[in-house]
Amino acid sequence: MRQTRRYTSLSLALLLALAGCGGDSPTDPIFVGPEGGQLVFEGGRVRLAFPQGAVGDELAISVQATGNFPNVPTIVTGTTYRFLPEEAAFDQQVQVTIRYDPANLPAGAEENALKLHEVVGGEWQEIPGSIVDEADNTVTTLIDGFSVLGILWVPPLPDA
Repeated sequence: MRQTRRYTSLSLALLLALAGCGGDSPTDPIFVGPEGGQLVFEGGRVRLAFPQGAVGDELAISVQATGNFPNVPTIVTGTTYRFLPEEAAFDQQVQVTIRYDPANLPAGAEENALKLHEVVGGEWQEIPGSIVDEADNTVTTLIDGFSVLGILWVPPLPDA
């Protein structure tokens, strides 16, 4: 009885913690195995391309729109997602593509200066190699693992 109450209390605490994270519930998981594959989430707003050998065993992947991220004025609203399982690392890089709405760009932002970023140590960090497709309104790059990802505008440096 005591152990059952403890598990019930832990389950309740976990549910309350998840409820306070902001954003929507995670998507239903989609499984990817060693053979790789293309995964589509959030009505096509998020796509993952796993090459063969990126994961050693079958892995359940889900995505959660989130409002729990470092707030900066250069974030493109509606492009921040928590990728689950958190801290998953891959044997080969995985291609991630996130769609944006041009109406949600920060004031003065140019689409060709959008970059995918990840949250590292509570701060946004640019992921090298972002490719913007202005016709499709997407930003694509390669990742080594999961975290919170989002599109940010990287303004040009002022002339010296």
